[in-house]
Amino acid sequence: MTSGLNLAPNTSSSSMLNYIGQDIIDVSSNQQVIAKIEPTQLASGTWYASQYEIAYDPNIVSTTYQQLGLNWTLKWTNISSVSLQGDAGGSLNGTISTPVPSFNIGGTLTQGAFEAAGLSVF
Repeated sequence: MTSGLNLAPNTSSSSMLNYIGQDIIDVSSNQQVIAKIEPTQLASGTWYASQYEIAYDPNIVSTTYQQLGLNWTLKWTNISSVSLQGDAGGSLNGTISTPVPSFNIGGTLTQGAFEAAGLSVF
């Protein structure tokens, strides 16, 4: 799913969304719309929530709700392919293995004897 925030109606400019999802911020240009792809699927009869960090705008005190609104959108998104520009090359060297526990005949026999006698060891 894709969720987002937008400022509307926007008769007043605000910097509230400037710091969401950006690494480099241009403080001379206020961001009006942001969107992010959530790592979940939509299902019927389910509640959804998103979390955003909204910047404090000192001009919000003199703005009415008719001049500036905050809207949350939630949409279904289907990503069937990803295309990246450029070339990538490299190599991976190493060993992939799973550690195997050592075989302990004494512990196995002791556990089997307790289980046969109906005892449990915690």
